[in-house]
Amino acid sequence: HPFFLKSQDNRIEGLKDRGTDGPLTVSTPSYNTKIRDSIIKAGLEIGMKNEECMNYEKDCIELVPMSIRDGRRCSASRAYLEPVAENRKNLHILTNAFVTKITTEGNRATGIDMSVGSGKSVTVKATREVVLSAGAIDSPKVLMLSGIGPKEHLESVGIDVVMDLPVGSYLQDHGYTQIPFHVAHGTTDVTDLENSMEEYVKSQTGPLSSNGLEVTAYSTLGQSGPPLNHFCFSTISDTTRKTLMVGSGVMRPHASGTVRLSSADPTAHQLIDINFFSDQRDYDIQLAGVKEAVKLIQTSALKEFNATFAPTEMCSDFSDLEKHLKCLISENTESGHPVGSAKMGPKDKGGVVDHKLKVYGIENLRVIDASIAPYVISTNTNAMAVMIGERGADIVRHDHAA
Repeated sequence: HPFFLKSQDNRIEGLKDRGTDGPLTVSTPSYNTKIRDSIIKAGLEIGMKNEECMNYEKDCIELVPMSIRDGRRCSASRAYLEPVAENRKNLHILTNAFVTKITTEGNRATGIDMSVGSGKSVTVKATREVVLSAGAIDSPKVLMLSGIGPKEHLESVGIDVVMDLPVGSYLQDHGYTQIPFHVAHGTTDVTDLENSMEEYVKSQTGPLSSNGLEVTAYSTLGQSGPPLNHFCFSTISDTTRKTLMVGSGVMRPHASGTVRLSSADPTAHQLIDINFFSDQRDYDIQLAGVKEAVKLIQTSALKEFNATFAPTEMCSDFSDLEKHLKCLISENTESGHPVGSAKMGPKDKGGVVDHKLKVYGIENLRVIDASIAPYVISTNTNAMAVMIGERGADIVRHDHAA
């Protein structure tokens, strides 16, 4: 997609179809643990290919492309805001401001209400339109506080309905099960991190220049079609023992959840239900995935590291492998990749925004963030969210060009 390419500053040699002139740096860290290459070999041993995982319908394993520039995370803020924050005349950044609602007149968005600093109420009027980019958890909250959402739910918390839309529905995320192993050597523990602080401060190198997720892999679990499961291998731990953490995640969940208001109070936390494993197919995929992860760890390529199961707070009985893995699945967590809660699509099929990211039935209001994705993609959603921002900005610019 051209807006993926537009955003990228790719610095990894050999990758195809990557942008090189964008603001968001993509690289691999200069620091590598001793176990990293052996994990790649272990993947090859169970039938994966060591090649770029962008082309689906195959089992693959590769080094993780990361948003790192010169030893520091290259976040969207660092890539897009820092270079222009001081000098751009048409950009105003307000900190310590909490949006409480979008103001409307009839079915037209007119601005926002917010609480600033210690609680001062401020209303900002929009001269053209309001663009909401609060993410898949907070964008639906702001919309519903503004009376835009499911009619019955809004009425149940005492909010006047401006527009009845399925806001907060169709929420999806990748569910991950973490499988911890103790290893004899080859990874980085907390003592290594403490000893490397001076190195990082001086040269932005060493263990602290990496996020520790060195290797990524995808598996079709023996089925045709796109990969069903994703594995990530974390080689940096915050314990005093050498640890390897293997995350196993369902990439294409069948189930979806909701974001709902707990009350009409803007400061109250919303109710988030990812609804993992409400569809048995997702549980079956996760169980098959964690079994494959264990199979990879038990290969001859990793034999020298003597990996053994490490206990968690709930799961410390290793006598029965199946029971242990099911126990770990019961600790399944979200991955920070939420999407779909204000999804783009036809209104009669659950859409909240149209192809121009305009909220149905409300003039002068768009949502431009990961919440508009109709379903979760089979990878980290960071690049997708940036692409949505680039595409959304292009749409807004063209719509106002006249």
